[in-house]
Amino acid sequence: MSRQYRTAVVVLPLLVASLAFARADGWHADPAVVARTTKDQPGFNFDESRVWPYTLPDVMRGGAIRTPDAWQPRRAEILNLFRDDVYGRSPGRPEQLSFEKIEENTHAMDNAATLERVAIVSRQSGREHRFVLTLFVPNARPKAPVFLLINNRAASNTDPTRGEKSGFWPAEQVIARGYGIAALQYGDLAPDDKDHFKDGVIRLFEGDAATRSPHAWGALAAWAWGASRAMDYFETDPRVDAAHVAVLGHSRGGKAALWAGAEDARFALVISNESGEGGAALARRPFGETVARINAVFPHWFDDTYKT
Repeated sequence: MSRQYRTAVVVLPLLVASLAFARADGWHADPAVVARTTKDQPGFNFDESRVWPYTLPDVMRGGAIRTPDAWQPRRAEILNLFRDDVYGRSPGRPEQLSFEKIEENTHAMDNAATLERVAIVSRQSGREHRFVLTLFVPNARPKAPVFLLINNRAASNTDPTRGEKSGFWPAEQVIARGYGIAALQYGDLAPDDKDHFKDGVIRLFEGDAATRSPHAWGALAAWAWGASRAMDYFETDPRVDAAHVAVLGHSRGGKAALWAGAEDARFALVISNESGEGGAALARRPFGETVARINAVFPHWFDDTYKT
């Protein structure tokens, strides 16, 4: 990780569901919040005292992996397990990929930044898909690291006109610190709907196929795929330091950010905010949302194998 990232101070929202307090024996949730959440969501455990013992797999194989080179084949094996059993297999770059500059404003944010809005256009088997990337880069430096948000909220949260400003995407603060900030709208890649999630980049590759592999990609992988296409653009933009791009998201966007960083090693940093079950949460640890519940409520996020 670069020194620039280690020293960066970026204010990002923490939409925590409970208040917490520090004690000598570590972090503990507010008991009143635990009681209320348990009442509101019966059937799930939110009590730390009821977390029974669990064992995590030894991904390092008994400590035998001690160098980056030795890690690479094991990393590939683990990625394939996640592709087959959780997120599905993404298709990679399309047959044709192009970028169309929709807007450029070199005097954005009172001359502090340059705004770029770029259509990322993919073509595959005679079909076409496009989505828009919004990017601000600071005018104070010729080449800037960039924070890319997979936006799972309303598009107004990343308003390129800056008529509406949201703490969810603190663009002015990031620019003032010398970094670029970008966003893509997750629903443009795959609608967040179990009946229509294929009406985006999944249809670009699969067309109207009646059947799908049990390892076919779901919405989370489609959102992550979009982040990689944004990275493809960053590598062409002379104002972007493409070697230092962070991908970030909150909740379902945090899940997608994790998968984007796992699939695409070009991302230098992943910021996954409250990604929960199907994200950074330990599925073997019986606390909060379960694998069964997330597949029942959001079946379109993962591949069909995960439901087993």
